[in-house]
Amino acid sequence: MRSPMCEAFGWIALALAHRQRGSVDDVETTLTSLRALAARSGSAMVDFHGHDLDAWVARRRDDAFGESAALAEALRLLARHDMLYPALGTDALLAETAAAALAHGVEAAFVQRWIQRRGLKAPADGLAPDWPLALRLRVLGGFEVAIDGQPLSFEGKVQKRPLELLQALAVHGPAPVPVATLMDELWPELDGDAARKAFDAALLRLRRLLGTSATALRLEAGAVHLDATVMGCDLWWLQRLSALPPAVLQGRPTLEAWARGHARLHLLPLQQAGWAAVPRQRHARRMQQRFGVRNDADA
Repeated sequence: MRSPMCEAFGWIALALAHRQRGSVDDVETTLTSLRALAARSGSAMVDFHGHDLDAWVARRRDDAFGESAALAEALRLLARHDMLYPALGTDALLAETAAAALAHGVEAAFVQRWIQRRGLKAPADGLAPDWPLALRLRVLGGFEVAIDGQPLSFEGKVQKRPLELLQALAVHGPAPVPVATLMDELWPELDGDAARKAFDAALLRLRRLLGTSATALRLEAGAVHLDATVMGCDLWWLQRLSALPPAVLQGRPTLEAWARGHARLHLLPLQQAGWAAVPRQRHARRMQQRFGVRNDADA
């Protein structure tokens, strides 16, 4: 006769298979059998998987508050026992759980460490501005570049042109940015060939500054392509969150607070070049329309 723990893991494996197929009803049916065994199994890992599956069902049924409560129970168990490697589940499913936890502000420090240790990739539909990507840009309320969680540092004088190029890419991204646009904005005083040489030099220096994270920038077909799987920016996240239906943020108070707090910040407040003026004004109008807040010039 199998032990309750072994039997429970069998039901978990079945529920996860149903989850991968997107069958909410089958997952709920399987959870009924799993709950009857969870208490007898005495396993924190079984409890984690049960609550994680509850959170997924709530997420699929647009029950944000139920999702948050189930995630809190699931991640509390992992964090308490410092379990970075749950027994079952693919990296894609675990990344979905991690993104949902960050969106709800559940065990954020543990979840970020979990992501980094396991090398989880952010799901495309996740809502997690604080996902620990290799390259992170801050352009709201100031300008900062972080590589693997550490501020970018370099020897010698400030690399003004390469960093200004990075700022322009952030403002226009995450969509591919035409080289012609960058040349017109950053080198308006130069003709075509000279502007292209200046752009090429600045891009080369920027890649050297970024080191291994330079793979986030790819020059192809006359445009700079930005790899959002390894590169994140607070502006991109704010634009994405501001486009969501209000109910999505209302069901996630941590995410809503992040969005409203960032909506008050000026876009690149210290950048006085002409190219930044129009995007800054446009951004301010959008934030006032969406969140009813004015940018804080002193932030």
